[in-house]
Amino acid sequence: MRTGLRATAVAATLLISLTGCAGDALDALDEATGEGDNISLDATGVGRALPRDTDVVDPFQGSEPVTAEGAGAVEFCTRRTDAPCEGVTLSGLRETVAGEARVDYLLFVFGSQEQATTHVEKMTAGWKKADVQKKRSVKPLTFDSGADTTEAFTYSDPEGANVYMRVGSVVSYVAGSGVPAEKAQESAKMQADRIRTIAAGHDPKK
Repeated sequence: MRTGLRATAVAATLLISLTGCAGDALDALDEATGEGDNISLDATGVGRALPRDTDVVDPFQGSEPVTAEGAGAVEFCTRRTDAPCEGVTLSGLRETVAGEARVDYLLFVFGSQEQATTHVEKMTAGWKKADVQKKRSVKPLTFDSGADTTEAFTYSDPEGANVYMRVGSVVSYVAGSGVPAEKAQESAKMQADRIRTIAAGHDPKK
């Protein structure tokens, strides 16, 4: 999938050299591939970007995806995150469970990349406080999720891991409870890939 996008980028570069319209060509490329600052999702895209049954590793089972728009999206974001939700236009959720363990996938689409960045910064600020890290044995988790920015933490009481990502103006929150760090990492990478794939107008099914 990424190879195809690179090929498109090469073609756009050739177009630029022939026409000299660099700005227009790059804008067209962003809109066609969902790459760069223009990455976003519409209401249908949010529903499609949430993981399918085939994406959820056994023995986890998922509920039906839930999405909200407008004021409903802001209200949902406010209930589920400890951060300002100014600029949220769409929200989405899919819960997956396996016994006592669970992984929730939340998506929030903002009106701008700057608003999305601010939201991630506010959401993760609490986890970086020394007293919180000491009380819950919080440890930063570093890995390449495929997102533009990634903030992740493991914790105990109970065991779990949270991953906060931004892909363009889309914020993804992967919340794992009773799961090891490896499961959270795997889930986050899958979610970031689905966001990029859907935003680019491709079918994420393999």
